Amino acid sequence: FTSLVAACANIAALTCGQQFHGRVYRRGFSKNVELANALIDMYAKCGSIPDSRTVFCEIAERRNLVSWTSMMIGYGSHGYG
Repeated sequence: FTSLVAACANIAALTCGQQFHGRVYRRGFSKNVELANALIDMYAKCGSIPDSRTVFCEIAERRNLVSWTSMMIGYGSHGYG
């Protein structure tokens, strides 16, 4: 799923990414930090900062450098920096 979410991010396909996000949760992968980071990045690149922030908050105990960097870039790219 991580590669598919990353592909959605690269082409700014928000609807596609949201569909994969739903599948991730239904299949129980929501605790995977790499996948969560891909979702944070995808939402940020698609301009959906609130959704990016939601995923970021859901992984509070497992955040890493990639999580923080994706959020910072998302905020900066969309006028929150």
